[in-house]
Amino acid sequence: GRGDPVANLPVEGRPALAMRAWAAEIARPGEAIPPSAAELTVLRIHGGSIAFWPGEPHVRHALDLPPDCLAVGHTGASLGYIPDEQAYPRGGYEVDVAHRYYGFPSALAPEAGPALRAATAEMLAALGR
Repeated sequence: GRGDPVANLPVEGRPALAMRAWAAEIARPGEAIPPSAAELTVLRIHGGSIAFWPGEPHVRHALDLPPDCLAVGHTGASLGYIPDEQAYPRGGYEVDVAHRYYGFPSALAPEAGPALRAATAEMLAALGR
């Protein structure tokens, strides 16, 4: 997210407890966060294909895949939300907050979605798509 990661935390209820735990145990303000590995699986089935993504892709990612490719999210170890590039300047829950509930120190980098789309395209090409 942008700015101070512990500013404006909720003050009561379960969200507040989750955010305080995140701020105390996971947030690393000012610290570089190393890249994470992500598992992606693509299958060809009866002339179509299915891409299993390691998180919840924004719809733009799915729309950018070939029309006969179904995108399925939250498979394997989930990375949480995978915002499209246009979401980052707008901010909001998926970009600024959701990673805290997933237990990650920050949201995915804006390059994550395009990298997963490119990897999906490579895998489809290797399968003869």
